[in-house]
Amino acid sequence: MSGSFVLEKKPFWKRKWFWGVVFIVVLIVVFSGGDDSKKEESTGVPSQQSSGTEALCPFPSSWSYVYDNSLRTSTGDNLSPWNIAADPTLLHDQNKFRMWYTAADGRGNGGIALAESNDGITWNVWKENNSPVGVIDLVLTGTSRSWDEPGVETASVIRTPSGEYRMYYTGNRPPEGSNHYSIGLATSNDGIYWTKYGKGPIFEPENGWELPTCTSPNNPRSCSNGGVLEPSVIYDSKEKIYKMWYAAVGTKDNLLTFRIGYATSVDGIQWNRMPEPVLERGKDGTWSDALVSHPSVIYDSQSGYHLFYVGVKLSEYCDNCALQRGNIGHAYSADGKQWQLNERNPILSPRKNKWDEWNIGGPAVIARGGELSLWYFGNKKRESIESGIGFAKGVCRQ
Repeated sequence: MSGSFVLEKKPFWKRKWFWGVVFIVVLIVVFSGGDDSKKEESTGVPSQQSSGTEALCPFPSSWSYVYDNSLRTSTGDNLSPWNIAADPTLLHDQNKFRMWYTAADGRGNGGIALAESNDGITWNVWKENNSPVGVIDLVLTGTSRSWDEPGVETASVIRTPSGEYRMYYTGNRPPEGSNHYSIGLATSNDGIYWTKYGKGPIFEPENGWELPTCTSPNNPRSCSNGGVLEPSVIYDSKEKIYKMWYAAVGTKDNLLTFRIGYATSVDGIQWNRMPEPVLERGKDGTWSDALVSHPSVIYDSQSGYHLFYVGVKLSEYCDNCALQRGNIGHAYSADGKQWQLNERNPILSPRKNKWDEWNIGGPAVIARGGELSLWYFGNKKRESIESGIGFAKGVCRQ
């Protein structure tokens, strides 16, 4: 639940008062079919992390909600204490769905949690055996006196060809209460216990449209409004490179906005990025004319790249809202760089008189059986930070 929903200088979840309570986010990988899917089931590692073997259409013909309420645990609880769960990223791994998401742990901390499910609807949230009732255990949090001390969120989890789990995550940089982002990396053998890579981020703002705005150019601590965040990473086993789509905060036409960029890497650590965004905010008067953010990309070898993202309409921007009113859009690309927008956009919007009637965002998608399964987060009230995770599906008809 990152800055993609707020255009003001200090988003609510970066304000110090909120940190006194809690800190409030995909990679999306394709569940492979055919012989490749058998390899995934037997080893837990997709043979083609960036691709499925099923042919999908460039633009799904319809979307429907699989489950009418926000997703719950087997005991009927929200996926996070204090009803704060957002920014899912999923793998179909070890014969089940595994979801990492931004959450509050019930102890006053925020970060990344883990839950598992057999059907994608009912989840069991991971926690240590000795943890008390009413709390969960986070698998990744900000590190004291480090670059991400103010908090971590909005992760993208993949498995490499060696079987290693990699989590690319959004880290908020000091000072606490700022809106200054970079992207970090953590690795794991089991998806539960993580080790952060190095002493700093692996991806920082570099291009002009990514750089934070500084009130005092000679004082780095004044650079509190901008950066790179919300990564979506895949590993392309054919090209043998990592590919990342990400959001960046910057100013264009005197508007503080979010746009989507693209970068590639041989090792997933050192990145080469395109100099300009690959997806700009929408034209004036459209559903995404304020910003586009929170990319989630999957790849099908017979179809191309699918980008799911969040858009916010400028005319609906609200200074006093806890979260901005977002919608989810879709685009298709043959190369991951030039995008064709879906004529049906937005494909998912807030629903009147439902739990997600104020905003939805943070899409995470898995392609399987000719369908696209999409998890997202939503909330009900404009003045509330409470959120949950929902589930929808898109159908491809050629």
